[in-house]
Amino acid sequence: MNLFGKVDLFFTRVVCWTIHKVAFVLFALLGLLALVSIPLTFFEYGEGFADLDITELSLIALSLLMLWRFVSRSMSCGYDKWATTKLLFMVLTAGILFSFFVESFLLYYLLEAQGHVTSALYEKQAEWVAFFDASTLIILLYGLAPTKPIKEAAISKKADCDKTVSPEAVVKDDPWGAKEA
Repeated sequence: MNLFGKVDLFFTRVVCWTIHKVAFVLFALLGLLALVSIPLTFFEYGEGFADLDITELSLIALSLLMLWRFVSRSMSCGYDKWATTKLLFMVLTAGILFSFFVESFLLYYLLEAQGHVTSALYEKQAEWVAFFDASTLIILLYGLAPTKPIKEAAISKKADCDKTVSPEAVVKDDPWGAKEA
């Protein structure tokens, strides 16, 4: 490899590493935003838990329960803390981006139908938006929790690829695996 190829390879690796790190930081920031801001939207009047109704309290409790379930399942499937954190941030980022897409589409539809959208309309729908955001995150945390252990997945892939058939017939009912005469 000539000097130009080595320099090109070096800069390619540096740019790729930078893109991965910047992308993870953005995923982490969006995940933290979802993790913190969605439950805090229920505290819109600054009066604490006295202002919350049973639906808002149950959504906060359910989101914390689903967060605990996601982390517990990830750890029991063999993910380490760092992999669990990255997976959690990816799920939370996907949820907040999906919610943002749906809300933007609905606001655009209202803008096309009415000709203008005021902040009063958005404030009137703020409870439904918070309910939708929290419900989306709860469903995604529940549905995208890992269910298959990492080691089992690797073993089953290897077993599927390396299937060998024995030329000898073995009786299934015989516990010692003796051949039939």
